[in-house]
Amino acid sequence: MMLVAWAAQEHGREAGIQKLKELIAANPQDDALQFALGERLIDAGRPDEAKEIYHAIITRDGVGTEGLKARNLLAAVLFAQEHGDEAAELANAVLAEDARNVSALTLRAAIELSRNNPDKAIPDLRDALQNAPNSTRALRLLASAHELRDELPLAQDALEKAIDAAPAEPAAYLDLAQLLARSGDMRGASSVLEGFLARAPDNAEVQSQLAKIQLSQQDWSAMEKTAQRILEARPDHPLGYYLKGLLLQREGKLKESIVQLKLAVEK
Repeated sequence: MMLVAWAAQEHGREAGIQKLKELIAANPQDDALQFALGERLIDAGRPDEAKEIYHAIITRDGVGTEGLKARNLLAAVLFAQEHGDEAAELANAVLAEDARNVSALTLRAAIELSRNNPDKAIPDLRDALQNAPNSTRALRLLASAHELRDELPLAQDALEKAIDAAPAEPAAYLDLAQLLARSGDMRGASSVLEGFLARAPDNAEVQSQLAKIQLSQQDWSAMEKTAQRILEARPDHPLGYYLKGLLLQREGKLKESIVQLKLAVEK
């Protein structure tokens, strides 16, 4: 797998996929390589090829450990392709063999949430969290379920637990900031994002979300600091130039603003 990662890094994504295929040809029963190939194919936007791999593992392993894992992965692909009924059928098949399977419980909950059924999703998520209390995916889905039921304190609590479980990952910070913003607490939303940027100041997604909040609040002083921080940390990213262009436009410096906005477009 280190060799595969090196090939992808040095020669591109397709080289990593090709190296995996070569290794699989020499080790056709190695399911770890098969799963790795499926993951890389999905990342490359080729989910149908990944589905063929998962079907083959299911055929070979049945309801063994690898067969159940392949069913969960196949269900996730089907769900992403908006085939919710087929995905749910696979998740149910896994849970019939392993009622405590965290991946299947979480996926089935996600399917129910996509159908606007939080009452059905919450029991599965609670079961999943009993077995994997630090599952950030389950915690984020639980927050979504509580928000659908207008249980905002419970939603916030779930997201705070997700942040505690993975303080270096931005997803739960973004979810919590959006939850607070939707409830009107813009100051709290900004504070959450600033907290993450104290750890990872060059995260473009979090910077962008913070800038949107500052722009909606017309907090020009804070936005100026955000723009400068982005320009220093990520000079190749368009966001800093865009924000600087907006600030210059507000000051009536239109020619200078146009220069910055053109730079943003070029970037």
